[in-house]
Amino acid sequence: MITSVKVMQILIASSAAAFVIFPESKNNPGLSLEGSGVVSVDSHKDTSYGLDLALKGASMPKILGLRPGISFTGLSTGTYLVGIGIDKTVQLKNIDITLSFYPSYSYIGQKDKERISGALNFKTALDIFYYVKPKFKIGLGVAHISNGGIKKPNGGINLIKLTAGYDF
Repeated sequence: MITSVKVMQILIASSAAAFVIFPESKNNPGLSLEGSGVVSVDSHKDTSYGLDLALKGASMPKILGLRPGISFTGLSTGTYLVGIGIDKTVQLKNIDITLSFYPSYSYIGQKDKERISGALNFKTALDIFYYVKPKFKIGLGVAHISNGGIKKPNGGINLIKLTAGYDF
């Protein structure tokens, strides 16, 4: 049986390989601020909502166009993550597709302790952005948070993201 966790893992993992061969986005800014409203899509009794913020630096073209960033995620279940990571953005006309990976320090709220554990978790996200104006973008995305099998339980948390961002 394919669970929502497996679907998210397959989607994000299969996208990762393609990002290495695509050129970096022409819209890649020196600095980007993105904020998302998020909702969990896991099959459990309490739906959680939250906020996801990311501040991303300039791309590093010599290292496959990767960009460093800082991420904060807070959920209504009392789960919080803060991490430093990387992302890769590719461009198709006015659309940017971004794959992000953020190892994060985590505080797991009581309601999420059945699904995820440990102070170290990894947030992987796939976002699609449309540039409404040259520096303002909106987008949809998915994210998966898990500890990578370091500790049990490790069912993970899956999120759907609605994002707005501004490039400086």
